[in-house]
Amino acid sequence: MADRKSHSKSSNTFELTKWYLDCTTQEKQVVIYYAALLRWGKRKLHYNSLILSEQGQNTLQKSRFWKGILPDVHQDLIHLKDPVLRIDGHWRSATESFGTRLVDEEDGYLDWTCLQPDSDVNLNIAGKIYTGHGYSEKLIMTIPAWKINMKELRWGRFQSGTESMVWIDLDGSNKHLWINGTETSEFKCADGEIRDESAFYHLQMTPYRVIESEKKIETVVKKAGRFIPGFKDSIPSSFLQADATKWYSSGVLQKRNAQPIHGYVIHEFVNFNPME
Repeated sequence: MADRKSHSKSSNTFELTKWYLDCTTQEKQVVIYYAALLRWGKRKLHYNSLILSEQGQNTLQKSRFWKGILPDVHQDLIHLKDPVLRIDGHWRSATESFGTRLVDEEDGYLDWTCLQPDSDVNLNIAGKIYTGHGYSEKLIMTIPAWKINMKELRWGRFQSGTESMVWIDLDGSNKHLWINGTETSEFKCADGEIRDESAFYHLQMTPYRVIESEKKIETVVKKAGRFIPGFKDSIPSSFLQADATKWYSSGVLQKRNAQPIHGYVIHEFVNFNPME
């Protein structure tokens, strides 16, 4: 294994810890929860966001800054209680965790951990119960995202109850795919499919609906700037204009000489250079 780089320190120390948790139900409901803690120099800022998407209804999005909360982890159980966003529940892992260092440069690193590729979820949101399969991940980055040389990001996760897939693709060169916890980098990734280059497997995705589609980075940074003076001005305007779309889709996984496996997918595409 190559030695990891030593990372420079400055008065503008940056560190972001970000959690992503989701749940999909048999009724095609989707719950997504974000929790983040940003350290910028001597200041720190919490961020929490809840997204609730149900078939035939407008997507509900709520967020807040400042005194937030982070999920509580005990072995295979993640507990979340956010009284402001009115969500209380747990994710119990059904599989082992895995992770990798996606970026390692002199300016910092990006560590990504899939805590629960597949989990059983039980949530109470404003008095309504949601149960289903879920997923959770955590990233820690000490290099600002706008200093990472990347034009596109593709990310997603597939679950069927028996099979799980998780993928991250930065510009087609820095890419990782885990099938039931086993990693491979020999695959091709597009909006509608994941394909093994040896044709051992093929995941076809058909969108049910868009969950998010906006310039989310710009929206969040503008709000964060109210609490951290100068933060927005330090970020290139081109990065703030990044387009991000997240879908909820049906998925069909075809393995060689096997019957098709049906499941559900949440996947995302981010274009960091929308003007090109």
